[in-house]
Amino acid sequence: MVTNFKIMIRKIIYTLGQRFRNPSLKKQYLFLKASEKWSLKELEKYQLKQLQKLLHDANLYSAYYQNKFKKNNLDISEIKTLEDIQKIPILEKKEILNNIEGIHTNIKFRKVFWQILLVLLVSL
Repeated sequence: MVTNFKIMIRKIIYTLGQRFRNPSLKKQYLFLKASEKWSLKELEKYQLKQLQKLLHDANLYSAYYQNKFKKNNLDISEIKTLEDIQKIPILEKKEILNNIEGIHTNIKFRKVFWQILLVLLVSL
């Protein structure tokens, strides 16, 4: 009986953690399952879209990448195909280590899991 109770508590804690700490987990899993069946053309279209989004965010939120793109005369709006990836300057390990602060973005994320868990515990 105690073992069943422990299993039930673990399942509840796992479900709460999944729902509040990583609510997109199920959505991501379903996306991955669907993308397994994509054609090469669909996969490349998705990859290009993600690359363009990554470059946009790097240019918008990272001082280092803003300077890197400007220094290399790269207009990220010119990245129209996956072959255009050759236009993106290559970073070397030493360059990354020497510029780690500038590479980091200035995006702030809110961590809400512990706040929600605290509210749930207080309400018990």
